[in-house]
Amino acid sequence: MRGVVISALEVAIGFNAEEMDLKFPNLNWALAQWGPQYRFAALLGESESWLSRRLAGRFEFSDGDRKRIAQTLGYPEDWLFQQPMPPASTRIAQHHAGVPA
Repeated sequence: MRGVVISALEVAIGFNAEEMDLKFPNLNWALAQWGPQYRFAALLGESESWLSRRLAGRFEFSDGDRKRIAQTLGYPEDWLFQQPMPPASTRIAQHHAGVPA
């Protein structure tokens, strides 16, 4: 069971990151700033389930979808669809190199 610590980002945008597989965290953030997903999907001429399935990674966004979403939100396409890249941990690197902590 997860602890009660919730990040400020989770509170601000209304979701729990541990309960979602965030394939596109920047896109999720931008959509949360924009408003309800069903309204954004409707603006694109799509259904809420169309958007939800792509955000969850069950379907892929086409190149045209990516361009249209980026233009509508006003953010660079590359940034919106950037994959999460956690920083390298120096402690893990030191452990593998045999350096005491």
